Amino acid sequence: MRDMTFLTVSNRLAVFVLVLLMAAGASARAAEPSVETPSSKLADNIDKRVDLHRSLRERSIGPFEQMCEFIELSSGQREQAMELFESRIEQMSQIFMASREGKLNQKEMQEKLKKSYIRHSKDFVNILNSQQRDKLKLWEKERSEKSAKS
Repeated sequence: MRDMTFLTVSNRLAVFVLVLLMAAGASARAAEPSVETPSSKLADNIDKRVDLHRSLRERSIGPFEQMCEFIELSSGQREQAMELFESRIEQMSQIFMASREGKLNQKEMQEKLKKSYIRHSKDFVNILNSQQRDKLKLWEKERSEKSAKS
């Protein structure tokens, strides 16, 4: 009976020591700088891309909708224009993220943004009739004059 009590105390002591060692190891790991895992880096990049996309969209949607009203798009044209708008915002987000990640330098980024703008502008103009194209030119002229004054 005495040996069994000794083993029980011994087991309790072993568990106590093990718990102390685990606690010491946990605090030592907590003191180490955190290592960024590929999955945490990916999640961070996704968050940044979503934030960037949302920011671009929020800043652009108001003027875009004003322009659509000014040039009097039909409901069908408005749907097509919105698809082009969303495509443009997505493409811009991708270009900006590539630049932030160091995959594009400033010049490459500007070239890609310019090509994207030209392509989307052509696609947009193609959904307009001649009267709407004239109104679009007037809209762009007024906007450039307002920005020159600012």
